[in-house]
Amino acid sequence: MEIKVKGVVDLRSCLFIVSLFCCTVCFAQEDEKRFIGSFLKNFHYPEELRSSCIPTMTNLIVQVNKDGTIGDMMLSDSADPLFRVEFTRMKHQLDSAALKRIAYNRKLKGQAFLVPVFYLFETEYCPNSLSSSKLGIDTYSTYRSIPYNGLVYALPPVINLIYRPLH
Repeated sequence: MEIKVKGVVDLRSCLFIVSLFCCTVCFAQEDEKRFIGSFLKNFHYPEELRSSCIPTMTNLIVQVNKDGTIGDMMLSDSADPLFRVEFTRMKHQLDSAALKRIAYNRKLKGQAFLVPVFYLFETEYCPNSLSSSKLGIDTYSTYRSIPYNGLVYALPPVINLIYRPLH
């Protein structure tokens, strides 16, 4: 027996809408995981930074064009020049299909989204691993020396804890 009241959606419609929302959220989270995984797989932390115990805390901003395609990707000014060189080398290996789906699902045409990126050392690897003078907090949210000003969607951060190698 089906009960319909004017102005009230029936139970099947409600369940369909809720399940559609849940699937969209799950797929969006899966795309975020795929992108972060592709970053961690393809980015090789520069040996000079690793051997000097220099952590990196930066933001990656991904511009979405008005047609929904992925435009420029930039690191904030807090990224070390060696980190930037490695990012430039590998940025075309990132999962761009996942980025496009994130932009599409979040309706980010003509906007940007932000991906915090942290490469930190465990204290067993580097005793002074969280020295504030090396974290680059002053330039964490500036790009080409200009603070970013605009609406962005922020993805979960990319975090990589670097451990001392076992010999």
